[in-house]
Amino acid sequence: MTLASAAARPHPARLLPTTYPVRGTVDARYGDMDANGHLNNLALEAMHENTRATLNAQVSAMPFYARAGFRPTGEQFDEAGIDHRVMTLDLAPR
Repeated sequence: MTLASAAARPHPARLLPTTYPVRGTVDARYGDMDANGHLNNLALEAMHENTRATLNAQVSAMPFYARAGFRPTGEQFDEAGIDHRVMTLDLAPR
């Protein structure tokens, strides 16, 4: 029995290390760091320093958002036949 791969073999140049001149090394202490997760954390931290989150909450869901720190602002309004109210959360430290 013979096993044949359906994938085409890469061009020989793609197998040479000189084809990829940009290399990076990772220190062992950072080897387990999730770079994207770290960037997301930095973005969230920056957001917490100088922004406010705003959402249109269904009136029935307002207690859920209030437990997360959101406070109602403005008057109740109708959106798609459902009563809503704007809620905001100040993310900047006080």
